[in-house]
Amino acid sequence: MHKDHHLHLIFIAVSPASQGKGIGRRLLRLLTHEADSRALPCYLETQNPSNLNFYESFGFSIVREVEISSELKSWSMIRNNERKIV
Repeated sequence: MHKDHHLHLIFIAVSPASQGKGIGRRLLRLLTHEADSRALPCYLETQNPSNLNFYESFGFSIVREVEISSELKSWSMIRNNERKIV
């Protein structure tokens, strides 16, 4: 497998009326399971600081923080695959 292969999670959102019901957690669990089944790391970016703990609970780590303006930051996060290739 090529070392640069990964899953890039571009956009995940749950409407405000449906938040707090575990939908986002179920979506992310499906996506990380797919990545693990392929032995691929996942990559994402977020501009919402309240998302950081949520993504970290799935094994994502911040690899880069960029200050876009005095009021806006962006975080790049990666989650290494949980399935070990032997």
